[in-house]
Amino acid sequence: MDINKIKQWIRNGDVESVELAWLEAIEQTVDIAEAQNVLKSLRDAKRSPAANELALMLLEAIQKRDGQVTAMEAVVDLLPLLEGDDKLREIAAGLYRHVHGKVEHFDAFLKASGLQANQSLSRAVRTLETSLTALPGVYLADRYGDSVARVEQYDDLMGQFTITLGSGEQLQLEPKLLGDEFAVVDETDFRVLSKFRKDELKILIKKDPGAVLVGLCKARDGKINVGGLKEALVGKYLNSSGWSGWWSRARTAVRRSALLSIEGRPAVVSYHPNTRSLEDEMAGPAAEARVPLDHLAVLQQYASEVAFRKLQIEPTFVQPILDKLADQAGSFRYRRPSEAIEAALSLDAAAAMGMPAPGQEYPSAGELIDATDDPVEALWKLEEPSLWEMAIKTIAAREDAASSLARLLPAAPVGQMDDIAECLRKAGHAEVIDEVANAALTSPAANALLLVWLWQGPAKKVQAAQDKRVLLSRLFTMMDDVARNENISKVLRRSIVQQARSAMIAKKCKTFRKAILQMDVDMAGAIKRSVERNEGLTLASREDLLEVLRTEFYALFAKIKIDPWLDENVIWTTEDAMVRYRVELKELFDITMPANARDIGAAAERGDLSENSEWKFAMEEKQRYEARAKHMKNELLQTRIIDPDRIPLDVVGIGSKVALRPDDGGDLFELSFLGPWDADLERSIYNYKAPVSQEHMGKKLGEKVQLTIDGMEKGYTIEQIGSAFDTENNSPPADSNVAQ
Repeated sequence: MDINKIKQWIRNGDVESVELAWLEAIEQTVDIAEAQNVLKSLRDAKRSPAANELALMLLEAIQKRDGQVTAMEAVVDLLPLLEGDDKLREIAAGLYRHVHGKVEHFDAFLKASGLQANQSLSRAVRTLETSLTALPGVYLADRYGDSVARVEQYDDLMGQFTITLGSGEQLQLEPKLLGDEFAVVDETDFRVLSKFRKDELKILIKKDPGAVLVGLCKARDGKINVGGLKEALVGKYLNSSGWSGWWSRARTAVRRSALLSIEGRPAVVSYHPNTRSLEDEMAGPAAEARVPLDHLAVLQQYASEVAFRKLQIEPTFVQPILDKLADQAGSFRYRRPSEAIEAALSLDAAAAMGMPAPGQEYPSAGELIDATDDPVEALWKLEEPSLWEMAIKTIAAREDAASSLARLLPAAPVGQMDDIAECLRKAGHAEVIDEVANAALTSPAANALLLVWLWQGPAKKVQAAQDKRVLLSRLFTMMDDVARNENISKVLRRSIVQQARSAMIAKKCKTFRKAILQMDVDMAGAIKRSVERNEGLTLASREDLLEVLRTEFYALFAKIKIDPWLDENVIWTTEDAMVRYRVELKELFDITMPANARDIGAAAERGDLSENSEWKFAMEEKQRYEARAKHMKNELLQTRIIDPDRIPLDVVGIGSKVALRPDDGGDLFELSFLGPWDADLERSIYNYKAPVSQEHMGKKLGEKVQLTIDGMEKGYTIEQIGSAFDTENNSPPADSNVAQ
């Protein structure tokens, strides 16, 4: 049936055309879902008599062609959509009696349902379907909650079911109420297992994670996400520490099961009552694939599952995907050359996975790469690491292989760098590897992934990879620079930092420990500060690295109490001042330094640089700006915010405001002590690191201080201690100048 056309007829009131189309359809095999769609549309259009008539036609046709059991199944699917009439109710009751008439208490259930009276058809069918299957020992689940029950018996005399809830409480319900509130569920439903079969559930959790997932999916309308799964199990059946291992085994069980599938992020596990083939499972992703990398991802996942499940590649499934890739390799050649290269390389990858060749000709990856203006730049755009292996082989076969591979090495995925290095060695250009590696030490941020490769340890010796102490320092510098480089996409920044972090903690921090063992205590202390401040480390990875340092250099962690105003590793400041300082640094990067770069370029165009004073001045400015930027970044790493709610009121500290009285008489005046970027002498706000501030730090009410004002040293007594964040009466001493 053409459902859209039928719906249009219904909207136009053309019931006659609907009936003709219906009659044509029921001569064939009608899809019940389509029939439901039509009947619902008629009901919504206030055409219930027409809907009843069409339903009668269909039931009679099914009964005649397929038998009463199949017709009974159609009754269950169709009647809840109808208002019904006497004839429809009579046919439905007859079908129920024919199929279920021998069930004990059938007549009582039929009467209680109201099917032959005036009860709505949806409620009547629900009552019958529930009552006829609610045999003693069968389990029920609340339609509107999480409670479950077990059927104990049906009392014909009282006309009631007795059920036992999971709490142990017993209820008596007549058939209609039972159908309204409960639905029959399988004994493997997780709700049933958790209330009535607890010992069995414990065994399943331990030995059969797949069965647990099936039960949870049955309890959650066929699917459950990983968050819901964790919530259902951890703390009740699993310890937090055991979750990761259990979930790993559960994912393996999903891959081996024809009843379960897993997809998405966060992961969602779905239950499929009717067994599906692998090709059925992959049909959705295959249909949604559009660009070459989408098709490649489908082929890779399919090949992985084929190997895992010990199946054979089905040519009828992969052939359309391969043909699509071949078509894209040709059709994208001039319009989207990078995607054409991806398509051709994907076909090479498919061949390596044992898949057949496409059924049409297509340009090879080598032909497409040769046709680009810059083959290396074309490969830089490859987003899929698995394609690089094929791309490297293509580049290695070119006449300019050495220079191309040298350019390719710093930008390649870390996992492919050994292959590129080996190609360079075979071409007699091993020295190029050392040149590129040394460049990574000089410019870490520009060679981030190459630095990770050197840290992990190339397959064959590279001189720059030998001193792990130097590499570790460069890694931290690179992570800081990359994390703050807004010219790099957020996704790429995250990827680079994650790879560097993973490399540091790999194999229980083995390489990190090796580097630490080569250091003296001063260098280890510098690394400790880098670990503590590096924004690219997670809490867990930071603690892992600190534990290595703690083991090898315990003295660095000895707790020596230092007053905050004496701590040289921390700069205390207000949040407003820190924001202003960050803005100043951003202006330096975004405005001042680019303007300086333009000045350098303009001066360089004026001729001989050795005699060019403007160029020399601009270069000196460049060095000064770079030093300033580095200094500011380092200071920001040391920053801690002063908490206005934690200012001491019994002793002078950072954030305090004091009122002083001269020992030789005179009026009170106030001084406040905040961070170096908060200092404002006109408002008597001093940098807590200044000598005048340090003179006050740690002193209490009534204690004496010596200050030099207007060139004269005098004694003063601290008469009040308050908070500098209380701005009232925060005024400077009249006609005085306190020496800092």
